[in-house]
Amino acid sequence: MKKIMLFLMLAGAAQATELRIYPGFAEVLTPIHPQNHQFEWTVGQEDLCQVIPSSLAVQGAKVAEYTLAFQQKSWLDQLIGKQVTVRIGDELREGTVERIEDQTLFVKELETGRYLMVGADQLELHALPPLTRNRSELQFKFTLQSENKPVLRYFTRNIQWTPRYTLEVNGGTARLTGWADLQNNSREKLTVSEADLFSGNFNLPSGQFEFCNPVQNQQMYNMAPPAPISPTAVADASESRVALPTLTSGGLYRQEVRRPFEIPAQGHLNLALKDAQMPIKQVLVGAQAFSQYNSANPFIRQYRFTAPEFLQQAPISVRDDGVFVGEAYLPETAKGDKTTLNMGTASDVTYQRTVQLLNETRKDNEVTSRTYQVNLKFSNFRSSQATVEYTESLFRGRKGQITHLDQGWVKTGNDLMFAGPLKAGEVKTLMFKVRFDVN
Repeated sequence: MKKIMLFLMLAGAAQATELRIYPGFAEVLTPIHPQNHQFEWTVGQEDLCQVIPSSLAVQGAKVAEYTLAFQQKSWLDQLIGKQVTVRIGDELREGTVERIEDQTLFVKELETGRYLMVGADQLELHALPPLTRNRSELQFKFTLQSENKPVLRYFTRNIQWTPRYTLEVNGGTARLTGWADLQNNSREKLTVSEADLFSGNFNLPSGQFEFCNPVQNQQMYNMAPPAPISPTAVADASESRVALPTLTSGGLYRQEVRRPFEIPAQGHLNLALKDAQMPIKQVLVGAQAFSQYNSANPFIRQYRFTAPEFLQQAPISVRDDGVFVGEAYLPETAKGDKTTLNMGTASDVTYQRTVQLLNETRKDNEVTSRTYQVNLKFSNFRSSQATVEYTESLFRGRKGQITHLDQGWVKTGNDLMFAGPLKAGEVKTLMFKVRFDVN
Protein backbone atom coordinates (compact mmCIF):
# COMPACT_ATOMS: atom_id res chain seq x y z
CA MET A 1 0.00 0.00 0.00
CA LYS A 2 1.34 3.40 -0.95
CA LYS A 3 1.60 5.77 2.06
CA ILE A 4 1.47 9.55 1.68
CA MET A 5 2.81 11.13 4.86
CA LEU A 6 1.87 14.76 4.26
CA PHE A 7 0.90 17.31 6.87
CA LEU A 8 -1.50 19.52 4.93
CA MET A 9 -0.20 17.85 1.74
CA LEU A 10 2.67 20.28 1.42
CA ALA A 11 4.12 20.27 -2.03
CA GLY A 12 7.48 18.81 -2.93
CA ALA A 13 9.24 18.43 -6.24
CA ALA A 14 8.51 14.70 -6.22
CA GLN A 15 4.81 15.28 -5.66
CA ALA A 16 4.53 18.26 -8.06
CA THR A 17 1.64 19.64 -6.07
CA GLU A 18 -0.49 22.29 -7.76
CA LEU A 19 -2.13 25.07 -5.74
CA ARG A 20 -5.14 27.12 -6.72
CA ILE A 21 -5.19 29.89 -4.15
CA TYR A 22 -8.28 32.01 -3.49
CA PRO A 23 -8.97 34.79 -0.98
CA GLY A 24 -9.90 32.74 2.10
CA PHE A 25 -8.90 29.23 1.01
CA ALA A 26 -6.93 27.17 -1.50
CA GLU A 27 -7.46 24.05 -3.57
CA VAL A 28 -4.63 21.52 -3.27
CA LEU A 29 -4.07 18.97 -6.05
CA THR A 30 -1.37 16.33 -5.48
CA PRO A 31 -0.63 13.37 -7.79
CA ILE A 32 -0.78 10.02 -6.00
CA HIS A 33 0.76 6.67 -6.92
CA PRO A 34 -1.40 3.84 -5.53
CA GLN A 35 -0.06 0.31 -5.08
CA ASN A 36 -2.52 -2.51 -5.59
CA HIS A 37 -5.27 0.13 -5.94
CA GLN A 38 -4.65 1.45 -2.41
CA PHE A 39 -2.97 4.43 -0.80
CA GLU A 40 -2.89 6.20 2.57
CA TRP A 41 -2.99 9.87 3.50
CA THR A 42 -1.91 10.90 7.00
CA VAL A 43 -2.61 14.44 8.19
CA GLY A 44 -2.46 16.28 11.51
CA GLN A 45 -5.84 16.89 13.16
CA GLU A 46 -5.36 20.68 13.41
CA ASP A 47 -4.54 20.89 9.71
CA LEU A 48 -7.39 18.56 8.77
CA CYS A 49 -9.81 20.83 10.65
CA GLN A 50 -9.04 23.48 8.04
CA VAL A 51 -10.03 21.11 5.20
CA ILE A 52 -13.55 21.38 3.73
CA PRO A 53 -14.91 17.79 4.02
CA SER A 54 -17.10 17.98 0.92
CA SER A 55 -14.09 18.93 -1.22
CA LEU A 56 -12.01 15.83 -0.44
CA ALA A 57 -11.92 13.70 -3.59
CA VAL A 58 -9.67 11.63 -5.83
CA GLN A 59 -9.63 12.98 -9.37
CA GLY A 60 -8.95 10.49 -12.15
CA ALA A 61 -10.07 7.48 -10.10
CA LYS A 62 -13.19 5.79 -8.78
CA VAL A 63 -13.03 5.35 -5.00
CA ALA A 64 -14.56 2.07 -3.82
CA GLU A 65 -14.22 2.91 -0.12
CA TYR A 66 -12.08 4.70 2.40
CA THR A 67 -11.58 4.48 6.16
CA LEU A 68 -10.51 7.09 8.71
CA ALA A 69 -8.60 6.31 11.90
CA PHE A 70 -7.10 8.44 14.69
CA GLN A 71 -3.58 7.94 15.98
CA GLN A 72 -1.49 9.80 18.57
CA LYS A 73 2.03 10.75 17.52
CA SER A 74 4.84 11.82 19.84
CA TRP A 75 7.84 13.88 18.78
CA LEU A 76 9.95 11.00 20.06
CA ASP A 77 8.73 8.80 17.20
CA GLN A 78 11.00 10.64 14.78
CA LEU A 79 14.02 9.34 16.75
CA ILE A 80 13.39 5.67 15.86
CA GLY A 81 16.37 4.39 13.87
CA LYS A 82 18.48 7.44 14.68
CA GLN A 83 21.61 7.72 16.78
CA VAL A 84 21.20 9.52 20.12
CA THR A 85 23.26 10.42 23.17
CA VAL A 86 22.00 9.17 26.53
CA ARG A 87 23.08 10.34 30.00
CA ILE A 88 23.44 7.51 32.54
CA GLY A 89 24.51 9.09 35.82
CA ASP A 90 27.61 11.08 34.93
CA GLU A 91 28.30 9.09 31.78
CA LEU A 92 27.28 9.83 28.17
CA ARG A 93 26.59 6.83 25.96
CA GLU A 94 25.90 6.62 22.23
CA GLY A 95 23.25 4.38 20.81
CA THR A 96 20.44 3.88 18.30
CA VAL A 97 16.73 4.12 19.18
CA GLU A 98 15.17 0.77 18.28
CA ARG A 99 11.69 1.08 19.81
CA ILE A 100 9.50 3.39 21.92
CA GLU A 101 6.81 2.19 24.31
CA ASP A 102 4.85 4.47 26.65
CA GLN A 103 7.49 7.23 26.53
CA THR A 104 10.26 4.67 27.24
CA LEU A 105 13.02 4.50 24.65
CA PHE A 106 14.87 1.24 23.93
CA VAL A 107 18.32 2.36 22.88
CA LYS A 108 20.88 -0.15 21.54
CA GLU A 109 24.27 0.95 22.86
CA LEU A 110 26.87 1.17 20.09
CA GLU A 111 29.81 0.02 22.20
CA THR A 112 28.29 -3.02 23.92
CA GLY A 113 25.23 -3.88 21.80
CA ARG A 114 23.12 -3.96 24.97
CA TYR A 115 19.74 -2.28 25.23
CA LEU A 116 19.21 0.68 27.51
CA MET A 117 15.73 1.62 28.74
CA VAL A 118 15.68 5.40 29.17
CA GLY A 119 13.23 8.25 29.42
CA ALA A 120 13.09 11.39 27.32
CA ASP A 121 14.64 13.40 30.15
CA GLN A 122 17.86 11.34 29.80
CA LEU A 123 18.44 12.36 26.17
CA GLU A 124 21.15 14.87 25.30
CA LEU A 125 19.53 16.70 22.38
CA HIS A 126 21.56 18.25 19.57
CA ALA A 127 18.58 20.40 18.47
CA LEU A 128 15.46 21.82 20.08
CA PRO A 129 12.40 19.55 19.99
CA PRO A 130 9.25 20.85 18.26
CA LEU A 131 7.01 23.23 20.21
CA THR A 132 4.15 20.75 19.97
CA ARG A 133 5.51 17.59 21.57
CA ASN A 134 2.49 15.41 20.76
CA ARG A 135 0.01 15.60 17.93
CA SER A 136 -3.15 13.85 16.88
CA GLU A 137 -3.07 12.48 13.36
CA LEU A 138 -5.72 11.01 11.14
CA GLN A 139 -5.06 8.37 8.56
CA PHE A 140 -7.22 7.97 5.48
CA LYS A 141 -7.01 4.63 3.66
CA PHE A 142 -8.41 4.75 0.12
CA THR A 143 -9.32 1.74 -2.02
CA LEU A 144 -9.68 2.49 -5.74
CA GLN A 145 -11.61 0.49 -8.32
CA SER A 146 -10.11 2.19 -11.35
CA GLU A 147 -7.46 4.85 -11.82
CA ASN A 148 -5.98 7.06 -14.51
CA LYS A 149 -3.26 9.36 -13.18
CA PRO A 150 -5.15 9.93 -9.92
CA VAL A 151 -4.85 13.21 -8.02
CA LEU A 152 -5.87 13.85 -4.40
CA ARG A 153 -7.88 17.10 -4.30
CA TYR A 154 -9.34 19.19 -1.48
CA PHE A 155 -9.94 22.74 -0.18
CA THR A 156 -8.11 24.08 2.86
CA ARG A 157 -8.45 27.34 4.77
CA ASN A 158 -4.82 27.05 5.83
CA ILE A 159 -3.64 28.61 2.57
CA GLN A 160 -4.99 31.83 1.07
CA TRP A 161 -3.94 35.04 -0.61
CA THR A 162 -4.84 38.70 -0.50
CA PRO A 163 -3.65 41.55 -2.73
CA ARG A 164 -2.72 45.08 -1.75
CA TYR A 165 -1.80 48.03 -3.97
CA THR A 166 0.21 51.22 -3.92
CA LEU A 167 -0.61 54.21 -6.13
CA GLU A 168 2.28 56.62 -6.80
CA VAL A 169 0.95 59.90 -8.20
CA ASN A 170 3.15 62.36 -10.06
CA GLY A 171 1.15 65.21 -11.56
CA GLY A 172 -1.33 63.83 -14.07
CA THR A 173 0.14 60.33 -14.19
CA ALA A 174 0.35 57.50 -11.70
CA ARG A 175 2.13 54.18 -11.27
CA LEU A 176 0.07 51.34 -9.81
CA THR A 177 2.07 48.61 -8.08
CA GLY A 178 0.96 45.74 -5.93
CA TRP A 179 1.76 42.70 -3.86
CA ALA A 180 0.21 39.25 -3.70
CA ASP A 181 0.33 38.27 -0.01
CA LEU A 182 0.36 34.45 0.18
CA GLN A 183 -0.41 33.12 3.65
CA ASN A 184 0.43 29.72 5.09
CA ASN A 185 -1.40 29.18 8.39
CA SER A 186 -0.23 25.58 8.80
CA ARG A 187 2.54 24.30 11.08
CA GLU A 188 4.66 23.14 8.14
CA LYS A 189 6.75 24.99 5.56
CA LEU A 190 4.97 25.14 2.21
CA THR A 191 7.02 24.36 -0.91
CA VAL A 192 5.32 24.74 -4.30
CA SER A 193 6.54 24.41 -7.87
CA GLU A 194 3.77 26.58 -9.36
CA ALA A 195 0.37 28.02 -8.45
CA ASP A 196 -2.64 29.96 -9.73
CA LEU A 197 -4.09 32.92 -7.82
CA PHE A 198 -7.84 33.34 -8.29
CA SER A 199 -10.00 36.37 -7.58
CA GLY A 200 -13.48 37.59 -8.33
CA ASN A 201 -16.90 37.29 -6.73
CA PHE A 202 -17.67 33.75 -5.54
CA ASN A 203 -19.36 31.91 -2.68
CA LEU A 204 -16.88 30.62 -0.10
CA PRO A 205 -17.07 26.88 0.66
CA SER A 206 -17.98 25.92 4.21
CA GLY A 207 -18.10 22.96 6.56
CA GLN A 208 -15.70 21.05 8.80
CA PHE A 209 -15.19 17.54 10.11
CA GLU A 210 -17.48 16.68 13.03
CA PHE A 211 -14.57 16.09 15.44
CA CYS A 212 -13.31 19.69 15.01
CA ASN A 213 -13.97 22.23 17.76
CA PRO A 214 -15.29 25.45 16.14
CA VAL A 215 -13.52 27.66 18.73
CA GLN A 216 -10.17 25.91 18.37
CA ASN A 217 -10.67 25.84 14.62
CA GLN A 218 -11.03 29.63 14.51
CA GLN A 219 -8.05 30.12 16.84
CA MET A 220 -5.90 27.98 14.56
CA TYR A 221 -7.15 29.91 11.54
CA ASN A 222 -6.03 33.18 13.15
CA MET A 223 -2.59 31.98 14.21
CA ALA A 224 -0.54 33.28 11.27
CA PRO A 225 1.08 36.63 12.10
CA PRO A 226 0.01 39.58 9.95
CA ALA A 227 2.20 40.40 6.99
CA PRO A 228 4.32 43.51 7.44
CA ILE A 229 2.56 46.28 5.54
CA SER A 230 4.32 49.56 4.90
CA PRO A 231 3.14 52.39 2.64
CA THR A 232 6.78 52.77 1.57
CA ALA A 233 6.97 49.21 0.21
CA VAL A 234 6.78 49.46 -3.58
CA ALA A 235 6.81 46.31 -5.69
CA ASP A 236 9.56 45.90 -8.29
CA ALA A 237 7.85 44.86 -11.53
CA SER A 238 11.11 43.50 -12.94
CA GLU A 239 11.00 40.84 -10.19
CA SER A 240 7.31 40.03 -10.67
CA ARG A 241 6.53 36.32 -10.78
CA VAL A 242 2.78 36.87 -11.04
CA ALA A 243 1.18 37.13 -14.48
CA LEU A 244 -1.53 39.65 -15.35
CA PRO A 245 -5.10 38.49 -14.57
CA THR A 246 -6.97 36.60 -17.29
CA LEU A 247 -10.69 35.80 -17.32
CA THR A 248 -11.65 32.13 -16.92
CA SER A 249 -14.72 30.54 -18.50
CA GLY A 250 -16.35 30.44 -15.04
CA GLY A 251 -16.13 34.21 -14.60
CA LEU A 252 -13.22 34.33 -12.14
CA TYR A 253 -9.80 35.82 -12.82
CA ARG A 254 -6.58 33.79 -12.78
CA GLN A 255 -3.03 35.02 -12.21
CA GLU A 256 -0.37 32.41 -12.89
CA VAL A 257 2.76 31.93 -10.79
CA ARG A 258 5.05 29.67 -12.81
CA ARG A 259 8.14 29.71 -10.62
CA PRO A 260 8.74 27.71 -7.42
CA PHE A 261 8.35 29.37 -4.05
CA GLU A 262 8.29 28.58 -0.34
CA ILE A 263 6.23 30.03 2.52
CA PRO A 264 7.41 29.55 6.12
CA ALA A 265 5.17 27.74 8.58
CA GLN A 266 2.55 30.17 9.91
CA GLY A 267 4.11 32.81 7.69
CA HIS A 268 3.67 34.96 4.61
CA LEU A 269 5.29 35.36 1.21
CA ASN A 270 4.75 38.55 -0.79
CA LEU A 271 5.13 38.36 -4.57
CA ALA A 272 5.31 41.53 -6.67
CA LEU A 273 2.45 42.08 -9.11
CA LYS A 274 2.91 43.65 -12.55
CA ASP A 275 2.86 47.44 -12.40
CA ALA A 276 0.95 49.81 -14.69
CA GLN A 277 1.28 53.45 -15.76
CA MET A 278 -1.91 55.43 -16.26
CA PRO A 279 -3.35 58.96 -16.30
CA ILE A 280 -4.94 60.17 -13.08
CA LYS A 281 -6.98 63.15 -11.95
CA GLN A 282 -7.05 64.71 -8.51
CA VAL A 283 -10.20 66.65 -7.64
CA LEU A 284 -11.85 68.12 -4.55
CA VAL A 285 -15.49 67.09 -4.33
CA GLY A 286 -18.50 68.46 -2.47
CA ALA A 287 -22.04 67.12 -2.62
CA GLN A 288 -25.28 68.26 -1.01
CA ALA A 289 -28.93 67.31 -1.26
CA PHE A 290 -31.11 70.43 -1.15
CA SER A 291 -31.84 71.60 2.37
CA GLN A 292 -33.41 74.81 3.68
CA TYR A 293 -30.70 75.03 6.34
CA ASN A 294 -27.31 76.71 6.12
CA SER A 295 -24.15 74.59 6.13
CA ALA A 296 -20.36 74.79 5.81
CA ASN A 297 -18.10 71.87 4.89
CA PRO A 298 -14.64 71.07 3.57
CA PHE A 299 -14.23 69.41 0.19
CA ILE A 300 -13.31 65.73 -0.05
CA ARG A 301 -9.98 64.80 -1.67
CA GLN A 302 -10.42 62.30 -4.51
CA TYR A 303 -8.20 60.52 -7.04
CA ARG A 304 -9.82 59.20 -10.21
CA PHE A 305 -8.39 56.76 -12.73
CA THR A 306 -9.42 54.02 -15.16
CA ALA A 307 -8.44 50.50 -14.07
CA PRO A 308 -5.65 49.22 -16.36
CA GLU A 309 -6.44 45.58 -15.47
CA PHE A 310 -8.92 43.68 -13.35
CA LEU A 311 -8.26 44.78 -9.78
CA GLN A 312 -9.22 42.65 -6.79
CA GLN A 313 -10.81 44.38 -3.81
CA ALA A 314 -7.93 45.34 -1.55
CA PRO A 315 -6.33 48.10 0.53
CA ILE A 316 -4.57 50.72 -1.58
CA SER A 317 -2.02 53.24 -0.29
CA VAL A 318 -1.63 56.52 -2.15
CA ARG A 319 1.56 58.57 -2.36
CA ASP A 320 1.54 61.94 -4.12
CA ASP A 321 4.89 63.42 -5.12
CA GLY A 322 6.54 60.86 -2.83
CA VAL A 323 4.40 61.76 0.20
CA PHE A 324 1.97 59.29 1.78
CA VAL A 325 -1.46 60.96 1.60
CA GLY A 326 -3.78 58.19 2.76
CA GLU A 327 -5.14 54.70 2.34
CA ALA A 328 -8.46 53.61 0.88
CA TYR A 329 -10.19 50.30 0.15
CA LEU A 330 -10.34 49.54 -3.54
CA PRO A 331 -13.53 47.73 -4.60
CA GLU A 332 -13.42 44.90 -7.13
CA THR A 333 -12.91 46.75 -10.41
CA ALA A 334 -13.15 45.54 -14.02
CA LYS A 335 -10.55 46.51 -16.59
CA GLY A 336 -11.53 49.85 -18.13
CA ASP A 337 -13.88 50.74 -15.27
CA LYS A 338 -13.60 54.20 -13.70
CA THR A 339 -12.39 54.18 -10.10
CA THR A 340 -12.58 56.84 -7.40
CA LEU A 341 -10.53 56.84 -4.20
CA ASN A 342 -11.63 59.05 -1.29
CA MET A 343 -8.65 60.26 0.72
CA GLY A 344 -10.33 62.38 3.39
CA THR A 345 -11.22 66.05 3.77
CA ALA A 346 -9.35 69.12 2.53
CA SER A 347 -9.75 71.56 5.42
CA ASP A 348 -8.11 74.36 3.43
CA VAL A 349 -10.65 74.24 0.56
CA THR A 350 -14.25 74.75 1.73
CA TYR A 351 -17.75 75.61 0.63
CA GLN A 352 -20.28 77.63 2.60
CA ARG A 353 -23.95 77.44 1.75
CA THR A 354 -26.61 79.93 2.88
CA VAL A 355 -30.32 79.57 2.11
CA GLN A 356 -32.99 82.31 2.07
CA LEU A 357 -36.74 81.82 1.70
CA LEU A 358 -37.86 84.40 -0.90
CA ASN A 359 -41.62 83.81 -0.96
CA GLU A 360 -44.49 81.41 -0.52
CA THR A 361 -47.56 81.06 -2.70
CA ARG A 362 -50.85 80.05 -1.17
CA LYS A 363 -54.21 78.81 -2.32
CA ASP A 364 -57.17 78.51 0.00
CA ASN A 365 -54.87 79.53 2.79
CA GLU A 366 -52.55 76.59 2.13
CA VAL A 367 -48.94 76.82 0.88
CA THR A 368 -48.63 75.52 -2.69
CA SER A 369 -44.98 76.44 -3.41
CA ARG A 370 -41.86 77.98 -1.89
CA THR A 371 -39.02 79.80 -3.64
CA TYR A 372 -35.50 79.79 -2.20
CA GLN A 373 -32.30 81.60 -3.00
CA VAL A 374 -29.14 79.55 -2.36
CA ASN A 375 -25.72 81.24 -2.17
CA LEU A 376 -22.54 79.19 -2.41
CA LYS A 377 -19.14 80.52 -1.43
CA PHE A 378 -16.14 78.43 -2.49
CA SER A 379 -12.89 79.32 -0.70
CA ASN A 380 -9.38 78.15 -1.53
CA PHE A 381 -7.00 78.93 1.33
CA ARG A 382 -4.10 77.15 -0.34
CA SER A 383 -1.10 78.77 -1.95
CA SER A 384 -1.73 76.68 -5.08
CA GLN A 385 -4.61 76.14 -7.49
CA ALA A 386 -7.28 73.54 -6.65
CA THR A 387 -9.78 71.84 -8.95
CA VAL A 388 -13.21 71.48 -7.34
CA GLU A 389 -16.52 69.85 -8.19
CA TYR A 390 -19.70 70.70 -6.31
CA THR A 391 -23.04 68.97 -6.90
CA GLU A 392 -26.44 69.80 -5.40
CA SER A 393 -29.35 67.42 -5.87
CA LEU A 394 -32.65 69.31 -6.26
CA PHE A 395 -35.61 67.40 -7.64
CA ARG A 396 -35.21 63.86 -6.41
CA GLY A 397 -38.62 63.16 -4.87
CA ARG A 398 -39.72 66.79 -5.41
CA LYS A 399 -41.39 68.81 -8.14
CA GLY A 400 -40.32 72.30 -8.96
CA GLN A 401 -38.40 74.61 -11.28
CA ILE A 402 -35.09 76.49 -11.31
CA THR A 403 -35.90 80.16 -11.72
CA HIS A 404 -32.39 81.58 -11.87
CA LEU A 405 -28.85 80.31 -12.40
CA ASP A 406 -25.61 82.28 -12.17
CA GLN A 407 -23.13 81.70 -14.94
CA GLY A 408 -20.93 78.73 -14.05
CA TRP A 409 -23.66 76.33 -13.02
CA VAL A 410 -24.37 73.28 -15.22
CA LYS A 411 -27.71 71.49 -14.96
CA THR A 412 -27.48 67.70 -15.29
CA GLY A 413 -30.80 65.92 -14.85
CA ASN A 414 -32.03 66.63 -11.31
CA ASP A 415 -28.71 68.10 -10.20
CA LEU A 416 -26.76 71.33 -10.42
CA MET A 417 -22.98 71.15 -10.77
CA PHE A 418 -20.09 73.55 -10.68
CA ALA A 419 -16.71 72.25 -11.79
CA GLY A 420 -13.60 74.28 -12.31
CA PRO A 421 -10.35 75.62 -10.86
CA LEU A 422 -9.98 77.88 -7.87
CA LYS A 423 -6.84 79.98 -7.94
CA ALA A 424 -4.64 80.26 -4.88
CA GLY A 425 -6.48 82.30 -2.24
CA GLU A 426 -9.55 82.72 -4.47
CA VAL A 427 -13.08 83.06 -3.08
CA LYS A 428 -15.81 82.39 -5.63
CA THR A 429 -19.55 82.96 -5.11
CA LEU A 430 -22.43 81.48 -7.10
CA MET A 431 -26.18 81.74 -6.64
CA PHE A 432 -29.29 79.99 -7.87
CA LYS A 433 -33.01 80.25 -7.19
CA VAL A 434 -35.39 77.36 -7.12
CA ARG A 435 -39.16 76.93 -6.60
CA PHE A 436 -40.54 73.73 -5.06
CA ASP A 437 -44.16 72.65 -5.24
CA VAL A 438 -45.73 71.75 -1.92
CA ASN A 439 -48.13 68.84 -2.10
